[in-house]
Amino acid sequence: MRSMMLLGLALLGVLATADAKEHQMTTGNKTYCLGRYLMDLPSDAQVRASYTFARGDVRTYRNVSADQFETQVAGREAELKQTPHVQGGGMFVERTDLAQGRVVLTSWSSPTSRYLYQYERFIHLEPERVLYVLSGQGDADKAAGSLGYSRSLAETVRFRAPGEIPVEPGFCIDSGLIQRSKLNREEVTADVRLPGYPSVTLTFMSYVTGSPDRDLLRRASTIPPGYEEVAARMQTLRRGNRDLGQVKGQELLVRGDGEGKKAYEFLWESQGRPDSLEYPFLSLQLSTTGESDEEGEVIDAPFGSNEEVIDLWDAILESLRLRPGAVGQ
Repeated sequence: MRSMMLLGLALLGVLATADAKEHQMTTGNKTYCLGRYLMDLPSDAQVRASYTFARGDVRTYRNVSADQFETQVAGREAELKQTPHVQGGGMFVERTDLAQGRVVLTSWSSPTSRYLYQYERFIHLEPERVLYVLSGQGDADKAAGSLGYSRSLAETVRFRAPGEIPVEPGFCIDSGLIQRSKLNREEVTADVRLPGYPSVTLTFMSYVTGSPDRDLLRRASTIPPGYEEVAARMQTLRRGNRDLGQVKGQELLVRGDGEGKKAYEFLWESQGRPDSLEYPFLSLQLSTTGESDEEGEVIDAPFGSNEEVIDLWDAILESLRLRPGAVGQ
């Protein structure tokens, strides 16, 4: 039973890794800004997202006082100084105070690095008690330019109130907005849980790509060796092109049954356009096979019919759209 239920994940895992309507709000929904895209979810949805901007991680800390900010920066500086570097001394290189509440710590990117610096940009907004930490790397012999970029980047980060949908260009992060629209390698991954549908997981992903992959359905044209018998017990509910306005995409909706239980694995993808903030790679996946009961068996999908899960899927997928003004001119 478990191997059958996991088929959807196995197939979709192969698909994901192979070859590296007009929207209307419905009552009880909440709009989320994830990077440069918007998505509507039930108001009680639990969303955990991670962000990358200019190839560096973005972290957000809430309820941070000015004293706590200084303590955190000083602690990180001490940690870097105490971490040995191959050239002698510690990994710490220098601290640069850009302005009140804005500090850059420069260090070697690793204990053995000789040419690459790591930049940790601490941006503390005291009135809102929010701290953003944006990491990035740069050539050690171009430190002046990297610090200039850090200063410019720090000046573009602003606080974003809960539920606020910005109107100006920029990239939404947790409780913030990076007000930049220059091409860069930016990425969002969001895991969504819906209390009304236990055992259901939604995963949204977006990233700027330099080389779009083959389309989803081309990659799904063959059954992996050894999965033929299991695949015979899978039912394809829908398969084909699925565009969202100007965003070209494809979807594959699959159901599996066995021992009185059912499981669903839905996937939609848009491969995006090369080097485009407006048309990045986009992916939305719905899975009901991520949790097991006390016996280790996959929990039965919490849907009374195919129509119920498809209606939920359609409502969420059709709400996905580029935030107006997100990319600018």
